Amino acid sequence: MLPLSGRTAQWLFREITRLNTYLTEVYQASPLGKNDFRLLHVQPAPSLSSPVVAQLSVVHYDPYTDKSSGFYDALSYRWGDPNDKETIFINGSGVRVMKNLEIALRNLRNKDTELVIWADAICINQDDIEERNVQVALMGTIYSKSYRLRIWLGEAGPDTAAGMELMHYCSGFPSNEDGVKKIANDERGSTGLTELLGRDYWNRMWMFQEILLCQSKQVHCGRFNAQFNGIMFLDMVSSKAALWPDPTNTPPWILPLRRALLNTTQFTINRHRLNELENILVLTRRLHATDARDKLFALMGTCNMSPYLAIDYNKPERDVYVEFTRRHIEKTGSLALLMLAGWENPEGQKDIKLPSWTPDFRASKTVGIYIGYSIENSTIFNASKGKRFTAASRSGHTASHAESALVTEGFLLDTVQKTVPIVKSESCPKQMTSAFNLGRVGSHPSGKPQIQAFCETIVFDIYGPKEGDSVEKSSYKQERQLQHMLGFMKHLETLEDDAVPRKRDGSVDFSALFGSEASRSGSFVRHYEDLRRSRPDVLAGHHKAFMKDYMYNAGKISSMFSTGDVILDGVIIVCSRGML
Repeated sequence: MLPLSGRTAQWLFREITRLNTYLTEVYQASPLGKNDFRLLHVQPAPSLSSPVVAQLSVVHYDPYTDKSSGFYDALSYRWGDPNDKETIFINGSGVRVMKNLEIALRNLRNKDTELVIWADAICINQDDIEERNVQVALMGTIYSKSYRLRIWLGEAGPDTAAGMELMHYCSGFPSNEDGVKKIANDERGSTGLTELLGRDYWNRMWMFQEILLCQSKQVHCGRFNAQFNGIMFLDMVSSKAALWPDPTNTPPWILPLRRALLNTTQFTINRHRLNELENILVLTRRLHATDARDKLFALMGTCNMSPYLAIDYNKPERDVYVEFTRRHIEKTGSLALLMLAGWENPEGQKDIKLPSWTPDFRASKTVGIYIGYSIENSTIFNASKGKRFTAASRSGHTASHAESALVTEGFLLDTVQKTVPIVKSESCPKQMTSAFNLGRVGSHPSGKPQIQAFCETIVFDIYGPKEGDSVEKSSYKQERQLQHMLGFMKHLETLEDDAVPRKRDGSVDFSALFGSEASRSGSFVRHYEDLRRSRPDVLAGHHKAFMKDYMYNAGKISSMFSTGDVILDGVIIVCSRGML
């Protein structure tokens, strides 16, 4: 690029100033009242090269009827480089907008009819902080009331057409088998789809709200488009490992596509999960936001955040994070957010002096989601089965804060005696079993045999019963718990001789291992002995399934510990992310 002469640079500065002045005048001509928002009317154009011409209008949302006075689409796009801009014409004036937005409007407009669309960078006066606060709070309503969401991924690449064609096929929700067969036989379509799903759009925080709130969603890339349902189908079948060819016979384009689909898992969750705020904060942790405050503000329209947070771009990010955490603790009495504090904080960023009990939401590291498992099964482990200790006491004291200190109430449960990290290693269950010496511990407070409680703990009790489970689901979970237990019992056979009590023939003495609970746990022992004699292959399958679930859930952020003999008498407990 040639350097600008002094005269040219002065002209360019005056021109940009003039165009920004025009934009200010455009906003002044369309002031907003309460529950008002602007819409952009993009005029039809005979060719792609024609300049983008549009007008702004103001419409009203009536909260009593839950309707707006306008019919419109909503645009979801990545802003891009703020210094890379193009000119469009709004209300007769030239206005500078970011290049990706100009390209999107140029491609999405119609040939014969106007396109009415909401685009945040234009429809909100970004230089007016007060307007921005109000309009961002209204964005949840704006997106949910739109006729259709236009997802703009950018300009087309060499394989975009084939990728979009494959997405279109999948949007018809073919049978799982037909869908996988189509993908396995379509190298170019799979390659194109992998490239589309790897674009930076899927890493942005605001897209979570925009995609989940709109019922009808259309994906655009250049002049190509397909329904978002295709991505939902792909996410569904990708999580079912049994549908896919054996890894040794898998076409080379399958694994990259399934990996790329991990970029979209946050956007395909069921909407009922939006009430699980702590889980949503984990699931969206990897997503990026140009403004760090938007890591929370972008959830206002999807999660019920209003009791804990008010949108205010006048406040620095530190104050936003601290106030949100404080209010959440005070309103819910829960200390669940402490699990995110100090965990995988962002590296190389400015220290904003957060208290140790406040999560740094700027972090954007990935969460542990692995191919073969749906994000629907990825949740914060809940060892208490919904029975939470509250930070507010019966005496009326609540969590309080002296400057940066968190003051709350609790009770002394016991003393940690021994800790063993839960690592992703097939030898770790053996090490934990030996370390905690299951042959000598007492009964578990739940009434279960200690060995059963230990087994359920190291796989995070993923098949534990939950309130609201149907009869069929409860029956399924009980069967899986039994299979886990039988697999764990088989695992004990592989331990060193002195790690567990054994009979004279060398087999594990489960009667001695269960101790006083042996009579209550007779069904486990009978099942195990029957399978050991008649169906060792089935028992081996249960062992393989147990180890698979252990390896999936194990990780560096969890540990198990036993307590002293004060209250719980050696109970084995999981400690997720290193804290209670």
